[in-house]
Amino acid sequence: MDWANPRQVDVACTLRVGQSAQSLHAHLELDALDVNPGDIVQLVQAAATSQDSDETIYQARAVVTRAGPLARFLTRLAGFFQVLELIEVGFEPKEVK
Repeated sequence: MDWANPRQVDVACTLRVGQSAQSLHAHLELDALDVNPGDIVQLVQAAATSQDSDETIYQARAVVTRAGPLARFLTRLAGFFQVLELIEVGFEPKEVK
């Protein structure tokens, strides 16, 4: 925990970066912490531990900045409205030939 900002937590993590003809991806797995809506995760340092033809694995450190109650609520609210944009409901009658 950072004493200057008690809402920041330093945590170990694993970063997997892969590149192939089928996909390009990066996954960050925090070792001992759950991330909540509105939290910010910043990768601080990483060192490669293993590499194969498609994927490289890094052992890393990350700083998680915890969101306050208002930021968490606003993030959930924004997510709700973004999900509603994905829903398309049509009440138009089918065309008769």
